[in-house]
Order: sequence, then structure tokens, then C-alpha cells
Amino acid sequence: MGINKRTSWAAGLALASALLIAACSGSGNGNGNDTPTEPTLVVAVNVGSRQSVSWEGVEYSPDRFSTGGTASSTTADIGGVDEQGQTLFQTERYGTYTYDIPVTDATYDIELHFVEMFHNAAGSRSFTVTVEDEAAVTELDLFASAGLNNAYSAVVNNIRVNDGYLTISLE
Repeated sequence: MGINKRTSWAAGLALASALLIAACSGSGNGNGNDTPTEPTLVVAVNVGSRQSVSWEGVEYSPDRFSTGGTASSTTADIGGVDEQGQTLFQTERYGTYTYDIPVTDATYDIELHFVEMFHNAAGSRSFTVTVEDEAAVTELDLFASAGLNNAYSAVVNNIRVNDGYLTISLE
């Protein structure tokens, strides 16, 4: 199997709040029986913020690698996260935007973290997340799924990167 990568994006989106990319490598013996190891952090981004913040033992750097969208924030309490997670989930990038994250060519698992901090009714907003030109999460209505100001996560597995950039788009 060679190298497996694990990516996690904590995000307040269309609404994104943060992005975490970690690598998980096998034993590398080449016979297809590689033993995976624990993920190793590659990059973590505090989406929509110019500040670094630590949450669950990970240091999220200021927002980078994005094109489009608008940064925003709230002072509301965010449900489903501890006190440290409040700062991370209180910022976002919304609208249509793309992240092109420089990575080594490999296979990635991505964990996306979101919060709806504006709309307060189901059906008010839904969006699609595309990863490497494939729809990964479709028609997600955060309010219907988690309510207002509550953290929500989605996982996308086995994303192959062949061009040196992990591309994640939200529309």
C-alpha cells in the first residue's frame, strides 16, 4: 500500500471552520500487507481566521491555501465541542471557495468539520463538497443535520492525489 494519508478539516462552512491533514503510513514492504500506523499531522488550518488555535492536541494555523469565499466569525457558543473548540469553530469561510493544499501524491482520508452559524431553519442552505473533482458530500443542510451553532463532521475516505495538491471545493 505504501503511504496512506489522513486529512481532517474542521470547518464552519458554506461554512468551513478548520482543516486538518494528517499522514498515515504503512510498513512499506510492498507486498500489499502493509500495517498502518497512527496518522501523522501534515497541516491543520483554522479556516476563516488569522490566528493559530489549539484543539484536541492539534495546532491549527491561520487560514491559508484558499481561493474565494468570505471569512466570517461569531461570538455564539458552539455546541458539541469543548472550551478550546469554541475558538476554532467560531470562524468560518462561506460561499463558493476552493482549497488547494500542497501534499505528496498519495491516498487520503478526510474528516470535514462544519458549523451552521447563520441560517436557523432547515432548507435555508445546502451545499456540496467536492474533493479531487469527485462529489464527496452532497446537498448537506447543516441546520437540518445539527442545528444552529452545533459542530458537525463528515468523513471522506480513499481520496487519491496525483498532482501534488489536495483540492477541496465547496459550493
